Amino acid sequence: MAKCAKCNDSGVIETGNNDLPCSCPAGATALFNTSGVDGPITGAEMKRHFLNDSPEPLRPSSPNPIPASSLPGRREGSVFDQGALYVTWGQFKEMMQDVEDDTPIIMSKDAEGNAFSPLSGPPTKGIYVPTSTWSGEFQDKPNEDTKAIDSDYYECAKKEDGAVEAICLWPTN
Repeated sequence: MAKCAKCNDSGVIETGNNDLPCSCPAGATALFNTSGVDGPITGAEMKRHFLNDSPEPLRPSSPNPIPASSLPGRREGSVFDQGALYVTWGQFKEMMQDVEDDTPIIMSKDAEGNAFSPLSGPPTKGIYVPTSTWSGEFQDKPNEDTKAIDSDYYECAKKEDGAVEAICLWPTN
């Protein structure tokens, strides 16, 4: 049985004229075509840039479409060009196959490269719950020291729509 009665878990609301992203979690990852953009965009990108009440509106002209890979938060040739919300560990290892083992890892503060910080230490395992294509919440997986405190939060996070087991990399600053 479908969880969302509006879109039948497809993420797409068919209006007869235009398909729109549903407000359910599947709506953020569903793929759409829109006038003025060359390539598919996610429902979250549609809501962010192309609806009448979008918080960060983009209004490209149809005769000169912009490539979907140039949207804010995208990198040309990345897995995001196929509508992915995140890079998996396997995809990351594949992207890094030609990187020397002694290469430092530096993290960008944001998609525009406004500040940078070195990786501070080992990654944390946990649950990631996306709230958009560019942001979300992370709950550490409890360990022996934190089990009594974190177990309830972790179990609740696992039940959220869109929740995935993930690793979190921490910047020095």
